[in-house]
Amino acid sequence: MIDDDDFPLDIPITFLRELWALNHSLERASKRMELLLGVTARQRIVLRILGKYPGITAGQLAALLRIDPGTLSAAIARLEARGWVERGRDIRDQRRVTVMLTAKGKALDVPSSNTIENAVQTALSQTSEEERSSVSRFLVRLIQSLDRIGADE
Repeated sequence: MIDDDDFPLDIPITFLRELWALNHSLERASKRMELLLGVTARQRIVLRILGKYPGITAGQLAALLRIDPGTLSAAIARLEARGWVERGRDIRDQRRVTVMLTAKGKALDVPSSNTIENAVQTALSQTSEEERSSVSRFLVRLIQSLDRIGADE
C-alpha cells in the first residue's frame, strides 16, 4: 500500500482520486448486483423510483434523476425489453408518456441487502445530518461547476 505522505497531491487531485475510487466501487457493486439480482444499480434505481411513483411521466422521471430525457428513453427501452416496465399515456395530457412497473418489475422493487442503496443506507446511518447536508450541498455545487465546462464556447 502506498503511503499518501510519500506522494502528496493537491486538494483537487486528491478529491478527484476519491471520486474515481467511488465510481469504480459503484461500477463493481453494480456488476455484482447484476449477477446476484439480475439488475444493475442504474436499472434498480429507476425501478425503485417507479415503484414509489407509479405512472410518473418520462419527463418527470428524467428531471428527478437529473439526466437527459434521451438518456432516460434508452434506459426505459432496455427495461421495457426485459419486461420490467411499460409505457403508457398520461390521462391528463396524451402527448406525455408515463412509465410504470410490470408485475416482473414489481418483483424487483423490494428491499435487498445486496444492493447499492442498502450500502448507502448503511453509510448514511453512520453519518450525521450535518455531514449529509454538507456533502449534498457540495455535490450540487460540483455538478453545477462541471456543467459549466465548455458552456462558454
